[in-house]
Amino acid sequence: MKLKLTLELLSDALPGSGESEAGIVDRDVLFDKFGLPEVPAKRIKGIIISSARDLADWKMLNNNEIDKIFGAEGASKTIFRISNGTMGKYKIFRDFLNFCQEYSKLSKIYDKHSVQKYFSYNRTQTSVMRKKFVSKENSLRISRVLRKDLKFHFNIDVDIDEVNEFNKFKEDFKKICNITKNFGSSRTRGLGEISLEVIDQQIQNNSSDKVELKAFGDEDDCVINLNLTNEEQLLVSNLINGQQTSELFIRGSYILGALARIYIKEKSLSTNAHTNPEFRNIFLSGKVNFTNFYPSVDGNIFHPVPFSIVREKGKERYFDLSYEPDLEIVMDREKGIQTELFGGFSNINSSMMQNFIPSTKIESHNRRPRDRKIGHAIKSEGQPVDITGAYFHYDVLEPNFDFKGQIIGKFKDLRNIIEILPKELVIYVGKSKTAQYGKCLLEVKSVEKYERIIQNIGTDQLVITLTSDMILTNDGGHLTPDPEILIEEIEKALGININETDIQNSYLKFTKVGGYNTTWGLPKIQGQALAAGSVIVLKRKDGQKFNIGKLDKFAFGLRTSEGYGQVSVNTHGFSHIEKVNLEKKTSRDVLLLKNINLLREFIEFCLMESLKSTINKKVFDIINSPKYNRIKVSGSFLQRLFIFIKSSNSINEFNKKLEHLKDNALNQLKKVEKELYIKNKKVNEEDFNKLLKKLSNDQVDFDSFKNTEVAKIFEDLEITKYYSRKTTELYNIYCSSFITNLILKTREVRKIE
Repeated sequence: MKLKLTLELLSDALPGSGESEAGIVDRDVLFDKFGLPEVPAKRIKGIIISSARDLADWKMLNNNEIDKIFGAEGASKTIFRISNGTMGKYKIFRDFLNFCQEYSKLSKIYDKHSVQKYFSYNRTQTSVMRKKFVSKENSLRISRVLRKDLKFHFNIDVDIDEVNEFNKFKEDFKKICNITKNFGSSRTRGLGEISLEVIDQQIQNNSSDKVELKAFGDEDDCVINLNLTNEEQLLVSNLINGQQTSELFIRGSYILGALARIYIKEKSLSTNAHTNPEFRNIFLSGKVNFTNFYPSVDGNIFHPVPFSIVREKGKERYFDLSYEPDLEIVMDREKGIQTELFGGFSNINSSMMQNFIPSTKIESHNRRPRDRKIGHAIKSEGQPVDITGAYFHYDVLEPNFDFKGQIIGKFKDLRNIIEILPKELVIYVGKSKTAQYGKCLLEVKSVEKYERIIQNIGTDQLVITLTSDMILTNDGGHLTPDPEILIEEIEKALGININETDIQNSYLKFTKVGGYNTTWGLPKIQGQALAAGSVIVLKRKDGQKFNIGKLDKFAFGLRTSEGYGQVSVNTHGFSHIEKVNLEKKTSRDVLLLKNINLLREFIEFCLMESLKSTINKKVFDIINSPKYNRIKVSGSFLQRLFIFIKSSNSINEFNKKLEHLKDNALNQLKKVEKELYIKNKKVNEEDFNKLLKKLSNDQVDFDSFKNTEVAKIFEDLEITKYYSRKTTELYNIYCSSFITNLILKTREVRKIE
């Protein structure tokens, strides 16, 4: 079941993000990469829980009902999930701003700062000393607040199938939202007044949109190719040492768990799922492998960078140490080359390497103390967290990245998975899935016969690269990250005698693996493993060539069903590596031109803000020209002129004030009238508009965009001459800036004299 929650700002608001901009903003709100505001799900969920507890205090809701809705303290899940709040026109804004990034001039006009300015403004406050009634030293704080009247929409997924039970949940949830009137910081000081409305959301039924299956034999090795896009931030980690830092890829165990939950629900298996033979074969036996999902750009998968590939310090020069000529160059002491490892992911194709690292962000959260009269975490030694509250951080993966992965196994098992999956479905992975994190769109791209793609070099050398962590065990059953154990497995897979190969070189890294079983509420076994990116170079002792066509095993070691133990063969190590820049293909057809009229005010606002900045730069250049190093203008006259322009509502009103100037003032005016576009005691609007047109063309030369998407957009909105409707406002800005800078300049000249 689905609901939508609409939040309307009845006043300016500060739903804090925990971030700041040094020297600019001390308290900031949450913006996406374009500068569009969002309301974090945890902010709204926290204030709704507080309202629910108020209802409990008033005997209008009991604590059992609250625990049922929000989960008891310490519970890992709730019966509903809530997304971040985005504006109603968010997709149109996002598509337009993404479109602007393709043009250098437009990207400067519609940059993040300008977008933020449209939706927010900076507000200052200070603390006052009670007795002296003056500001406390160092108490000035600048907050960026959202402008009132903005509306944000939250999607709510309710995990209830029974209609009456769902209606009871909706009734209680509406009751809680109706009494929620404020949120965010400084809500006792005039900020954060809100209105919440709960709306039924139409459920889209995609069950008929099933994947078409080809005719494969039950025992055929097949693969389901999947694409995953994280629509929200992700916090995915293997939970070793309480990490609050997300990994930059999605482990297969997350996909296995998400699909297992869907399978249990679709097949009505409940708590007895492990007794079902089909479920056991797919999710418990290890016969089906759920690979890790790694970043994908333009369809290319990026795996962890092999540890044999290093970079020369201070330079963009790369060497692959598994390639002997490169190794000799690096080892040559006379050349004195210093190298370093570098992280991230790479895609290697014909010795051309592209690198990619998904971006992350630090998110801050505040757990309030149990005593709701205290609005923030407090310091108290020896007290538990529920008494003191806590302020904590997550380093999370940013949204809207693509990942690719596979499910590999016998067709008879994969067919059972496909039967429950539409082509597209929403799943939740990682930590804190009930609010703000974890929402992903999973797409089934194809179902094919499994075929390992191996570059058959036809030599006596084999380069094995781990594309995921590998858990190996010795004869005693202990976790041992010994590459010799892997080599024995590879020799068996190739059908050659044990110890018939030598490890010529190895470039290894080790990691600690673990995990957590949410069903049992217990951690998984922890131990050392070979890390993804480790490289082993094998050489046959008898000099014969490797027949790698036999190397068709899915993965090696333990927990292969969760994505561990994946390897690639001969993807590098046979030639020098060259790094090429990653150029992401753009798509211009996503822009919904029919809706662009909804952004008219925003588009013109950013153009005007950019033009104002250009005008100030123009004034600065004029004042710093040689002429104004010698000019002497009366300071009192400039102050009077400044008052004239500031008190005038139109250029005609300003002209009337100029007509009353006496001879002495007129003599002063003549010194600057050319720069102020004044002639015969009147502003020459035609000449000033020529300046505006020139400055506007410097921003965006609309003539150069003829017959392009840009021309279609701006012609449709009729704002190619947007400045002509704001002549008075822009002249006021130009004149005020000119006079202010000239006053400062004359003071500077007098000091020198």
